[in-house]
Amino acid sequence: EYEQLLGVTLYHDEDLATEDETDQKSDNTHLAEVVIGSGSLLDQQTLNTQKFSHRFNLLPLAIHRSRTGSEVVGDITSKKLNVGDVLLVQGTENAINNLRTNANLLIIDGSTLLVTQSKTPLPLYIMLAVVLVAGTGLMPISISALIGLAAMLVTKSLKWRDVGDAMSIPIIMLIVASLCLGNALEVTGGSDYLAQAFVYVTQSLPTPVIISALMLIMAIITNIVSNNAAAVIGTPIAISIAQQLDAP
Repeated sequence: EYEQLLGVTLYHDEDLATEDETDQKSDNTHLAEVVIGSGSLLDQQTLNTQKFSHRFNLLPLAIHRSRTGSEVVGDITSKKLNVGDVLLVQGTENAINNLRTNANLLIIDGSTLLVTQSKTPLPLYIMLAVVLVAGTGLMPISISALIGLAAMLVTKSLKWRDVGDAMSIPIIMLIVASLCLGNALEVTGGSDYLAQAFVYVTQSLPTPVIISALMLIMAIITNIVSNNAAAVIGTPIAISIAQQLDAP
């Protein structure tokens, strides 16, 4: 199944029974394929800069580019790796298992077992329950989401390590700062001032054109900050503009 998804060939120990590799088999040497994940130590890095061979005691053999479907030629240790690239490595079973503990790296070899599907429905049921409870108004989405997270952790559908890996401190701080800025715009009257300035500049234009201009500005802002941050900042300004234009 992995071979079909990645378009590569997974090698088993019996496939390596060549004359030159007899000694390697006796040393418990294996081949494995490492899929680069987003945010991993190899993402946008080279093997040399991360001292991959020295750090994990593994020998890199080849790199398969996921975007172009081609193999990297030349010195692969100096080539920058991207998300989805496949790195073929050789080393002992212990070294490969040690690499498995690294977050956001998918290690595939001939002995890789498919993930058990016994708990696959649980996350789906928990997510549906969170949405239904919040949608029916039984409790706020913030509360139901926290309960759903706790249920994921209790049922071991999600690990604390995965939660930490998925959290991006810069993004969290950006959202928090945007919430504070949006609240400050409302409290200080900054949103009304900006709305008045915007309406003054565009007062000669039809209302649909004014709204389109506001949407264009917000679209530009989303290229600078996250969508959530742009929504938090732009919502009070948009409401104030609508009130001044007597738009529904």
